[in-house]
Amino acid sequence: MNSVKQPSEEQLTEIFVTACTHHNDGDLTTARKLYNLLLEYVDSPLIRYNLGLIAYEGKNYAEAVDQFKQGLIMDPDDQDILFNLALSYKACGEQSTAIEYYKKLLALAPNHIDALFNLAGCYRDLLDDDSAIKFYEKILTLKEDFAPAINNAAYCCQRAGKHSKALSYYRQIVKLRPDNEAAQHMIAALEGTTVNTTPEAYVRETFDDYAAHYETSLVDQLDYSVPEKLRAAIQSHSELPSHFTLAMDLGCGTGLSGAAFGDCVAEFHGIDLSKKMLEIAATKNIYKELVQTGIMEYFSGTQRHYDLIIAADVFGYIGELKETFVQIRKKTLSEAVFCFSTERSDGAQFTLGATGRFAHHPNYINQLAKATGWAVLAKTATELRKEKGKWIKGDLWILRPM
Repeated sequence: MNSVKQPSEEQLTEIFVTACTHHNDGDLTTARKLYNLLLEYVDSPLIRYNLGLIAYEGKNYAEAVDQFKQGLIMDPDDQDILFNLALSYKACGEQSTAIEYYKKLLALAPNHIDALFNLAGCYRDLLDDDSAIKFYEKILTLKEDFAPAINNAAYCCQRAGKHSKALSYYRQIVKLRPDNEAAQHMIAALEGTTVNTTPEAYVRETFDDYAAHYETSLVDQLDYSVPEKLRAAIQSHSELPSHFTLAMDLGCGTGLSGAAFGDCVAEFHGIDLSKKMLEIAATKNIYKELVQTGIMEYFSGTQRHYDLIIAADVFGYIGELKETFVQIRKKTLSEAVFCFSTERSDGAQFTLGATGRFAHHPNYINQLAKATGWAVLAKTATELRKEKGKWIKGDLWILRPM
């Protein structure tokens, strides 16, 4: 009967060192194989920790959770394991469990800035702005110029309606980074200053940060269904096509409009400023082409002509729409459909609200459409999404070339 000889301690150490070398060199497959080989003879928090890191790097977050939990059983006070276990739960979308483990870590290390920052981020994602602000401000008592905490504190204060406090934080950001266009934009919004558009850097940063939980937040928490409403609005007009050859989804995000219109479009293209949103959209296999770019840049360069243009919840980031309408008209076919949503302004032609988004008066859209070669086929008042439990009023538009 054959028996497998137990490797010596020296041999096990050599295997571990070799595994770590492969791990550090980015050869995760070999490293994982060697770590698992070690588990046949010995278990330890460090081996589990390293296997958890490999799983996390490979976006196998559930496996990462399992490995870190195994390590934690052997060493309940290991701060690195606690931190990465919380991180893995957050990546799994289990914010409440992540909070539990960040708090366990903070009980051991109350001034752990990364844990405080990620804990605040969990509360921010859960829309618990007061709790998020509390922990961002805790960080600032430890490191007063920590820009990410200042920026997120500003955002949460603004979202919670604490505009004076938000303004103070945004001014701190500009003091630290005078070229920060996103903070400058929010200062303008909170001060009521008139501007014509949102800086692309602000949109890109906002939605890169928002991408991972965008659909859960917008659809499940804010009752957003503008793409479906635009599709229904088009279907309600029998004179409009039921099928489109080439469609463009402006500010396509994670692909919500693509999903709503996908079965009536032969070929779908999408553009967005956020790389991370586009990465999620690409996984849905709806779009033939996705480009990280702005509207003006795309339409001034493309040679394609579209028969459907969709802009769901996009013009909240553009105030003056004249050049946008002109460029889109140049690249649409004579029988095209241009559908979009706007937040409603009851005052000026367009206004920049304290949220950092633009609202447009219906008269402005009507006048602009006529001036840029579009005929308004339909305008429908609607509720766009909820904000602090209240509906944001807006309008759905269907335009056709004159």
